[in-house]
Amino acid sequence: MSTSVTTARRGLATVLSAAAFAVALLLGTPQAVADVYSSPAGTYEVKGAILGEYQALGGPGGRLGVPLTNELVTPVRTEGRFNAFQYGSIYWSPRTGAHEVRGAIRATWGSLGWESGVLGFPLTRELGTPDGRGRFNAFERGSVYWTPATGAREVRGAIRDQWASQGWERSFMGYPVTNELSTPTKPGRFNLFERGSIYWSTATGAHSIGGAIRDRWAGLGWENSSLGFPTTNEFAIPGGRAQNFECGSIEWTPAGGAVVKGCGAPTPPPPPPLSPDKNCRDFATQADAQAWHDATVLAYGSDVHGLDGSNPPDGEACESLP
Repeated sequence: MSTSVTTARRGLATVLSAAAFAVALLLGTPQAVADVYSSPAGTYEVKGAILGEYQALGGPGGRLGVPLTNELVTPVRTEGRFNAFQYGSIYWSPRTGAHEVRGAIRATWGSLGWESGVLGFPLTRELGTPDGRGRFNAFERGSVYWTPATGAREVRGAIRDQWASQGWERSFMGYPVTNELSTPTKPGRFNLFERGSIYWSTATGAHSIGGAIRDRWAGLGWENSSLGFPTTNEFAIPGGRAQNFECGSIEWTPAGGAVVKGCGAPTPPPPPPLSPDKNCRDFATQADAQAWHDATVLAYGSDVHGLDGSNPPDGEACESLP
């Protein structure tokens, strides 16, 4: 991965942002240069840093098309400016500079509250992912990733940090297939990915989970099970893999599959209550008596009803019956 793409992903443009902010404080919103564009949609002015980004993307003949508005003030975070175009927008703020956002990524960003939502202003224009499958924009507090198969999904905070530490979309997890969501009962957050999930809670932090271990955890009730939230990522053990949870662990081996260990392990059900004593006269056939005898031995470990009358016992019940 190139240094520029890595920097764009993580949004660590601290020096550039500080410089842009200082210039903005001295000069105000960049307005030194302006162009006027006319089309059937109308005549609109594009200026300053937004004009610079627009021209870098090809102007009216580029991927944004013609302008649909003059430069406008962003409605909540009023330090920002934007122009809308045929196929997207360019947003500017003193701290982030001017960056285009468009298509499905723009739609997801808009659904989350635009620049005043959880993601903030864009930090990059739309870029291609290094694996060639997708597209993304980095924002002040997260990212939106898109592929044809997964759509445009936001990922942010500790969940994004965990995903990044594993290799982003090139990791085992793949691309996100949901936005960040709340866990339904216990307080927590999660994103689903193509091949797993990342779960976060205040007590446990963010941890990935996938494969057979995730399937076993899901079958027990996810974070609402007695295991609770994961407290580690999956790790190697002799002959297999394992993952720790708030109460116990799940260990997987090729031979044994995924087995719950520790305090989260399911409690085996108690044996059925002992029924009234039986004797051979209570059965019409030896097969009926034998079935009762076998069930008793299975539940209690011995022939508590004494249906095997042989001495020593031969394992056959009520031989005298037809």
